[in-house]
Amino acid sequence: MALDLYAGTLTRYYSGDWEPALLSGGKPGELRRVRVGENGAAGEDPEEVRQAVLGWMQWVNEEVDLLEEPLDWSEAPGLPYATARLSPEALGALQLWAAYAENPGIPRPEAMPADWMEDPVLARSLDNDFPSRFPQLLFAVDLWLPTRIAEVFDAPSPLDPENSEEEEEDEEEQCRFGSIPALLKELQVLDELTWKVGKEALESWKEEPAPREGLESLAREAFITFLDLAGRARDLGMPMVLHWT
Repeated sequence: MALDLYAGTLTRYYSGDWEPALLSGGKPGELRRVRVGENGAAGEDPEEVRQAVLGWMQWVNEEVDLLEEPLDWSEAPGLPYATARLSPEALGALQLWAAYAENPGIPRPEAMPADWMEDPVLARSLDNDFPSRFPQLLFAVDLWLPTRIAEVFDAPSPLDPENSEEEEEDEEEQCRFGSIPALLKELQVLDELTWKVGKEALESWKEEPAPREGLESLAREAFITFLDLAGRARDLGMPMVLHWT
């Protein structure tokens, strides 16, 4: 199992007109921009998807009171996108790294635990009564929006044609949404609490990736991947999706 981060229009994403980083000949975590039609993908009708996404954006702006500013990005055809791939273990390592950072005084393991989802420190950060500093990283967000949001929230998928309260009762139709600006802020805070290397050194990590062994190396790999794609999503002014394959 692997996962991809995708930054671009939701029309392109949901219609299948995009390509994972590794399938385009890239290295793990490498960013890619692909021209329209280059991957020859066939999926849902793009115009139908576009209309559904635009309707969903309007629905969210009207019904979700957590938005600090309205959703507003272009779903026009032909806009660029970016992808990167990482392993579930790397994502888990980043989540553990964040959980231990906000629970100081507890020794962080050096090796990546085989049962990392059962880690008691991660469970503490995920407890409803714990004021986590990293909800964008820890709270199973599916899709980050290019706007400021007070907190992560659950709502119908952008392709839910009804976008209705009745559909909200169906867990299979729900997505969890976060915020690109908030995610980037969390990544900055995580660096300040742990590595303390700053923006310039972080840029060098992209050119010299850490060996893929140990908790810290895996966390660093995922950190750079998220930082790259979230920064690209911010620059594009578009959402970022966590896509499991």
